Amino acid sequence: MVLCELDPQLEAPEKREYDRNLATWIPVHRPALVAAALTALRAYIVAGQPQQPHPVMGSFEDWSHRVRDALTWLGEADPLGDTDKMEDTDPVRVKLRALLLAWHGAFKSVPSTCAEAVAQANETQRDETGMEVHTDPVLHETLTEFFSDVKRGCLSSQHLGDFITKYQRRIECGARFEAAGKRHQAKQWRGFITDGMRFETEKGEHGEHGEPFSFTPREKHSCKNQQIGNDGNSAKSTETAGNGSPCSPCSPYSPVPNSPVCRWDDYGDRLLTRCAAPEPNADKTGCANCGASKPEVRP
Repeated sequence: MVLCELDPQLEAPEKREYDRNLATWIPVHRPALVAAALTALRAYIVAGQPQQPHPVMGSFEDWSHRVRDALTWLGEADPLGDTDKMEDTDPVRVKLRALLLAWHGAFKSVPSTCAEAVAQANETQRDETGMEVHTDPVLHETLTEFFSDVKRGCLSSQHLGDFITKYQRRIECGARFEAAGKRHQAKQWRGFITDGMRFETEKGEHGEHGEPFSFTPREKHSCKNQQIGNDGNSAKSTETAGNGSPCSPCSPYSPVPNSPVCRWDDYGDRLLTRCAAPEPNADKTGCANCGASKPEVRP
C-alpha cells in the first residue's frame, strides 16, 4: 500500500479537465513503457544489484530485491517509504500502544485484572485546591477513550478484557500483554517488556504514563482561617494534621499528590504499589507510613 495525500487546490475538483486520458494513453504507449521498465531493471542487474539501505519486506522478498531496490538505486522514492506512517496511524496499534503504556504506568509488571484497572482508573481524590481529580489520569483517559460502554456511560472491563485477549502477545512499543493466571475466577494480565530501550523511548515520547498519586506530608501550614486564642490574639500558624493534610478549618481535603503510596487490590490482600517504607498500622487495615487504607473486602 502507498499512502497518498491528494490536494487539487480547487474548490470543485470534480470539474477538473486533464490533458491526457490515462485509460486510453497507457494502452497506446504500452510497448515504450515496458521497454523503459525492463531497461531500468537490466541496468540494476548489470550494476551488480547494489544493496539498498532498507530492510527486505517479509513475504515479498523477490519484489523487494528486484523492483523496490532497482527504483531506490535509480534515485526514485521508496515505494514503502510511508509504511511506518501508515502503521503509526493504524487504530489497533494506536489503541494497544496507549493501553500498554498506561497499564505499565499503573501496575508495572504486577499481574492485574481488568476490573482492577477500571477501579484504579475511576479512583479519585481531592487536590490542594479542593478539586476532585483522578489519581491515575493517564489510565483514566486511556480507558475512557478506548473502552467506554456508551450505553451504560461507564468504563467497561468486558471491552477491555476482550481487546487484551484478542491482541495478547502482540508486541507494540517494545512490550506486550501476557496472561498471568486467574485470581478469584478473573483472568490476570501483565505487561511484559520485550525491548527495554524501545519501551523507554516510547515512554519518553508520550511522557511518564500512569505514575500513581500519593501523599507528601507538609511540615508547616499557615492557616488562612486563623483561629482566635484565649488571649484574644490570632494564632500565628497551625501544624499539619497527622495525615499530612493542612488543618481542618481551611483545608478539609486530601494533600497534594507526589510520591508513591500503598495501594491494594480489590480484595485487600495484595499490594499493587508501595510507598517508600510500607508498614502495617495497628489494626492491619492500612499502612502506618503513608496513611493509605485497604479497600473494603468484597464478597
